[in-house]
This record gives sequence, C-alpha cells and structure tokens, in this order.
Amino acid sequence: MRLSVQDIRRHNFSRKMRGFDPIEVGAFLELVAQEMELAQRDVTDTRVKLQVAESELDEFRKRERALQDALKHAQEASQQMIDAAKRQTDLLMREAQSDVEREKWKGQQEILRLQDEAVKLQLQKDHFLRRIRHILQAEQELLEVLATESPLIEAIPVVTTEPQSDWTLTPVDTPVEENGRKRTTGKPSARKTVEKTDE
Repeated sequence: MRLSVQDIRRHNFSRKMRGFDPIEVGAFLELVAQEMELAQRDVTDTRVKLQVAESELDEFRKRERALQDALKHAQEASQQMIDAAKRQTDLLMREAQSDVEREKWKGQQEILRLQDEAVKLQLQKDHFLRRIRHILQAEQELLEVLATESPLIEAIPVVTTEPQSDWTLTPVDTPVEENGRKRTTGKPSARKTVEKTDE
C-alpha cells in the first residue's frame, strides 16, 4: 500500500494504556508528512526536468542526424564532382594527345609531300637544263658548220653562255650570173632582228 501525505496526516492510532504521547506522535507524523511532500515535489520537478531534458535530447539527436545526413550527402556530392572532374580531365587529356598525334602525323605527311615536290622540281630543273644545253649545243654546232661552209654568213656571235641570242638566220638573195643572166640564191645569212614591242 502506497502512502500519501494526507494518509500520514489523517492516520489515527488506537489508544492504550502506557502508550506513546499522542502530541509527540502527531508532531512526528506531521514532520514525516512534510518531508514526504517535499520529496514528492522534488520527484515531480525532477520528472519535469527529465522530460524537458529528454525532449531537448531528442531535438539534439534529430539535429545530429540531420547534420550527419547533410555531411554524408555533401561528401557524396563532393566525391561525385571529383570523379566527374577526373573523368573530364582524362577525356580532355586523351583528346589533346590524339590532336597532337594527328597534327604530328599531318606535319610529317606535309614534310614528305614537300620533299617529294622538291625532288620533282629538281628533276624538272635538271631535265630542262639538259634540254637547254642540248639545244644550245646543237645551235652552236649548226652555226659553226654554216660559218665554215658559207662565206656569206656575217657577224655570227659566239655563244659561250646560255642566254638567248637575238641573232637569227634569214635567207639572203645573192645575185649570181648564169648563162648571161643574173639570178639570186637563197643562202642563209645571219641578221640581227629587233622585236617590236607594243607600248
């Protein structure tokens, strides 16, 4: 049976001979009732404070869980951003390397093409010079033959270099007497020709 403060104060004892002093017993019971009342108040206050503390603790726990969740999400987002940046960097590096290799290959191909063109041009130059030398040599030989065979060739320049000569061979009508009649011969003679230029 649980006793309350009122039970202690209202409790009556049976009277017997040579028993305890009722005044002292009543005073003691009152004192016990007061102490019990104070203890109950303390218990009630403690319970209220405990409830407040538990409520605050629950709120702190909620905040802690929220902060932990936010921190976890932030870490995951940060890791995702780091991974994405790393993948993007790797992709850019591979693309840049591929571009460098491609440009390097193009440069090598261009060098090979220019070298081939240079070889072709050198061959064309050598062939052209051989043709020029051959033509000049043939013309020189022809002029030498004509100079030895015909006394009518005048002022034949000697070709010692490769510049083009402005001397040309043109037929000259030389009068010859045959059977009492004069006729002309179409033997060639060297003449200097001047080209007309349009102004």
